[in-house]
Amino acid sequence: GLGLSIDGLNKVTEIDDDSQAGRTGLFAVHDRLVSLNGQPLSSSSPLEELLGAIEVGGTMSIEIARVSRD
Repeated sequence: GLGLSIDGLNKVTEIDDDSQAGRTGLFAVHDRLVSLNGQPLSSSSPLEELLGAIEVGGTMSIEIARVSRD
């Protein structure tokens, strides 16, 4: 997997440092995942379902909404 834990609102709650997500440094706790490969994430199209449609070793595009950290 990506190495992200997310809640029911698709907000990142934890990032495994030794995972793809942790190594890239592109994700932060509290970011919200908005879409995967152009498909909006919602209760009707959960992340697990969309991830299952991607081939192992395939590429993907993830849109995130970053929470202001002021």
